[in-house]
Amino acid sequence: MEVQPKTVEDQTFNDYNVPIFSQFTYSFPNMEKTQMKELKQFIKVQLQLQELYVNYVKNVQNSSNQEALENGHSDAQLQNSHFDIAQIQKVLYKPLVIVGPSGAGKGTLIDHIVTKYSDKFGFSVSYTTRNPRVGEVHGKNYYFVSKEEFQKKIENNDFIEYCQVHTNFYGTEKAQVRDFQKSGIIPLLDIDIQGAKKVYAAFPEANFIFICPPSMQELKNRLVKRSTDSEEQIQIRLRNAEKEISECLYSKQMIQYRIVNEDLNKSFQIFTKLIEALYDNELGLVSDQSEPAQINGQYIIDL
Repeated sequence: MEVQPKTVEDQTFNDYNVPIFSQFTYSFPNMEKTQMKELKQFIKVQLQLQELYVNYVKNVQNSSNQEALENGHSDAQLQNSHFDIAQIQKVLYKPLVIVGPSGAGKGTLIDHIVTKYSDKFGFSVSYTTRNPRVGEVHGKNYYFVSKEEFQKKIENNDFIEYCQVHTNFYGTEKAQVRDFQKSGIIPLLDIDIQGAKKVYAAFPEANFIFICPPSMQELKNRLVKRSTDSEEQIQIRLRNAEKEISECLYSKQMIQYRIVNEDLNKSFQIFTKLIEALYDNELGLVSDQSEPAQINGQYIIDL
């Protein structure tokens, strides 16, 4: 039974103690050099192990030993209704969910892949009640709305997920994700762990990638360096980051892939290669593609 550490404050993270595949126990220190064919095989095994783990968690959920469930398997609280590896592998345009604390480098990595494949990804623009930072554009970075407007959308059941982060609210609109999928575009979401759990419940086929800082000290350095938050806000972000990192590193049911963003160039290579392996059909990287069929609004391929 896994026991999560009480704090991540004094820990450092790297390719050795945070394997890119959450279901694997051994490291992949040179993942950026891995051949695509080999990477796809690793992904297939990862999905198979994930299916076994999800089924195990469901058995624990159905058992009468609730004490063991609560003490040892926080992942089990994610209410995923079904996980069918055969069906999931056939579905195209699965949502791509990037999770990680503020300052981990999610935005930089996302900008990189979106620039390379500008017409392949649909960036899901979240709604938020926080004020825009310098350079942020309404409708591009976020939809900046009042708390009253946000509450109205909650009442209308417009969100897949919404949550309070720090002192503000964030939400992901249902219509955006579904419209992207129907149009043959990969939905891309940049959200925190709270929101990711709700997306997982709605889209269990989604791919979840956790971007991890090399240490809490380095995360603090980055937050201070970008000069967008007050000292009080930085401390709030750091406290939330500790919880998020701990949960993401031990979330075998939801988080499939983890990248420690220490060397940005190396992270670019790994991030790009992983996404190209996960979405080779959608990105046009598979030769002699036939037009996929669409069933119930989802594109399906025959494996």
